[in-house]
Amino acid sequence: MASPVFKAMLSSNFKEKDTNEIILPGKKINEFVDLLRQLYPLHDGEITLKSIKYIYSLADEYQMTKVMKDCRLFLLSTRKTKENAMDMLLLAQDLEAAEARQQCYDILNKMALTDLESLEGFSELDGPSIQALLLPMVKRLQQCISKIFPEFVGALDGMMYLWSHENNSVKMSGVPSKCPKHKIFSANYVRGRFGVDKTCERIKCDECRAMLKQMAKKAHSYSSPSSAYISENIVSVLEEMMDLIKEH
Repeated sequence: MASPVFKAMLSSNFKEKDTNEIILPGKKINEFVDLLRQLYPLHDGEITLKSIKYIYSLADEYQMTKVMKDCRLFLLSTRKTKENAMDMLLLAQDLEAAEARQQCYDILNKMALTDLESLEGFSELDGPSIQALLLPMVKRLQQCISKIFPEFVGALDGMMYLWSHENNSVKMSGVPSKCPKHKIFSANYVRGRFGVDKTCERIKCDECRAMLKQMAKKAHSYSSPSSAYISENIVSVLEEMMDLIKEH
């Protein structure tokens, strides 16, 4: 028999054994019928997103392991998108469906933290889900900061060195590489908000990348009081930093 609980009720000394009707307090008839349909393939017993939660709950209560497995397989095969990933994850939590959880993590991990927090259902996430979503972000951010900070300090020292150097052959104003598209110029206006998209564009620009690498190469001869040096890795570090803060 598919359910050990049913077997005990119908074949042992339970009082329901010889009755024509068994009362199941707190159960909804339509939901229980949907559960029973999972046991008889000839009937229309399709699991849906609307029915999966209560079918799984009843199957768990009556120890129907095959039905529980079928629910997990259905959830695993259901297409996950950015729009439904949070709902799917909450279902995966209820169904203890590890593989479906991971599918949802893979989608949600690509979202900015502010967007993730704004999703309905975020407050219902359990500990393992919070850890799986936030820990990789925190680790990556920490690693990126540890790489960008010495480059940033080195860039400041390098710019001061190149700016103030008395020898024009060393000074960047001698023959610096310049990007014709993204020009830096003086202007008498209030500085605007930091442009994430424009910065991403500049980091991908071949001329801008060459300018940054030239500055790093030119700065090799200075001695920093912080022992920090801008290197040609500055481009890849900036790319990673922008990927962390940009909107996905």
